Amino acid sequence: MLKKDLEELEELEQAKSDISWEYQSLKTEYKREGLIEEDLIRLIELEKQFNYIKNRINEIRIHDELTHNFDNADYQIRDKYTELKQGNVLLSKHYDYFYKIKDENIDKPIGNITENRIERVKCCSNYFTAVADRTLQKSKIVKAIRCKDKFCPVCQKIKSTKNALAIEAMYNYLKDTTKLNYLFITLTAPNIKGDELNKELLSYSKSFERMIKVKRVDRINKGYIAKLEITYNAEEDTYHPHYHILMAVPNQYFKNPDYYIKQNEWLEIWQKAKRDKNITQVDVRKVQNKNIDGISSEVLELAKYMAKSADYFNSLDVFETYYNETHKKRFMRYGGLFKESLKEFKKGNLNKYINANAIDWYFIIKYSYKYDAYKKQSIRNLTDEEKLQIINAEINNLSKEFDVEY
Repeated sequence: MLKKDLEELEELEQAKSDISWEYQSLKTEYKREGLIEEDLIRLIELEKQFNYIKNRINEIRIHDELTHNFDNADYQIRDKYTELKQGNVLLSKHYDYFYKIKDENIDKPIGNITENRIERVKCCSNYFTAVADRTLQKSKIVKAIRCKDKFCPVCQKIKSTKNALAIEAMYNYLKDTTKLNYLFITLTAPNIKGDELNKELLSYSKSFERMIKVKRVDRINKGYIAKLEITYNAEEDTYHPHYHILMAVPNQYFKNPDYYIKQNEWLEIWQKAKRDKNITQVDVRKVQNKNIDGISSEVLELAKYMAKSADYFNSLDVFETYYNETHKKRFMRYGGLFKESLKEFKKGNLNKYINANAIDWYFIIKYSYKYDAYKKQSIRNLTDEEKLQIINAEINNLSKEFDVEY
């Protein structure tokens, strides 16, 4: 280990030791009895310091390990994107299959599969450039020729990352310019069979519209982002659509009984809107703003794609169901203040709220896909100028690239 790193490590270990007792004591007391405001503020401050020190110690140690085995140090990046690319290859095989039998598949047509579409999928991200942090634990693709097919796992990953940054920017804008609280709501219904999925997706859409028009909900709803997701249960061969919703509500929502809606009331409202008494639960919670690399965990949930590739690649029949029944369906919807903030975002007026520099990108790496895996072509340190270019490109292009129905 370099002398300067060793000295920093010793200083960090000492700083960690200095605050550890007070931090752990306040943390224990908070869990047991709660804290007065002054102590709570101190706990939050100590938690930030403690987490920074812990992460920095981990970063120095990992970086030291990398210098002794640098040729293979990027294995996590290679493995992650290889798995995604193998999903892309599987998608092209699915398309090949359905394209070849399209004339025989009249009863259950799977449309819009052309030779050009198949070729685009096959060529997707065969070469790409990524940036990574100094530990090579975190990375993102910054340059690639993409197919942009909605079932491509590589493109899903890239798009969900961009979606998270965009939604977080709108969320931060509203937090900065308004005094509101935020709820994260999950709405479900009993699972259904594949031949009912189309009807159920339409039902969810209409039911959501009915729910937000209910007087009690309309009174508190200042704006929302609603995301419809579909999971698949292989054991029962059933599908489970469900909504994730980020809703802005009055700041006094939890204190004013005229605003506050209890969990059982939310359930009753959703049962009536969905017209289904068999619904047994809804999940409604206050947004906690727990950040992962500068993005709220609730925002990451909204930014995920409408289905996991592991689900729709379960079998040819399952893929056919997902492909046909999700065609021309709306999976994201915006309302109220979030709809207005989306319009401002698309104009580029919210660029200052895009948190594009939460991770300190350190390496730039080029890969090519050969023999069923990505191979590293080159790796080097980013210059300060290149780091700035990457951040600026992310900020300036995001509003233009963000594609969503509203």
